[in-house]
Amino acid sequence: MAFSASGELVHTVPLPLISQALGFYIDVRDYLDLEILYIGQAYGDKGKRNALDRLKSHSTLQEIQADVLSHDPDSDILLLIVEYAPPFLNTMFNPFNPKFSGKEDDEHLLAILRKKYMESRLVTLAEAGLIRYFNPAYNLVYANSFPSTNMKSLEECYDLDILALSVEIDTEILGLNIYSKQTERKCHHLAIYSLHPTEERTNYFLGEDVPSLFKE
Repeated sequence: MAFSASGELVHTVPLPLISQALGFYIDVRDYLDLEILYIGQAYGDKGKRNALDRLKSHSTLQEIQADVLSHDPDSDILLLIVEYAPPFLNTMFNPFNPKFSGKEDDEHLLAILRKKYMESRLVTLAEAGLIRYFNPAYNLVYANSFPSTNMKSLEECYDLDILALSVEIDTEILGLNIYSKQTERKCHHLAIYSLHPTEERTNYFLGEDVPSLFKE
């Protein structure tokens, strides 16, 4: 806020716009926690669309702006634009009751390592995983239905017998925390989803005769 010599308020500036400058003098992180209201993607046809293109006519964004300005006029709507990094692949060996063995095991592993996943599907999986994790108020799709065997973007994961997938987001470099009504305020969030039932997952690692060590 800027005041005149007489103490009259003449100008206001949203805190996020000056947070980096203020960060040298005071800790502003407590004022920069961002509540996640909506998660979306801007991949488009063959990755040609970017976030700015997507936002030019985004009806949900307009709805959020109208609702927030109506019910919480002191709050600002900020857009957090992130880029999904290429995925990491972890492999595990089951010595108790292997599903594949010998040459078949080698071929199965090579099939997984050589698999070229469609970038659009990876972006969709990341989006769906974050929506399920944060469960934002304005997201309806994926909020309670991810992961699902009916989801097209997961077909390749099930075909290759991938056990689980995870998605994470880290805002530490930005000096702010993100949260939702069902997640705590922090800069690093990690969501892990099993693609198979608990009993099937337990047998995969330990064999059918070994008691389960996994908990829901």
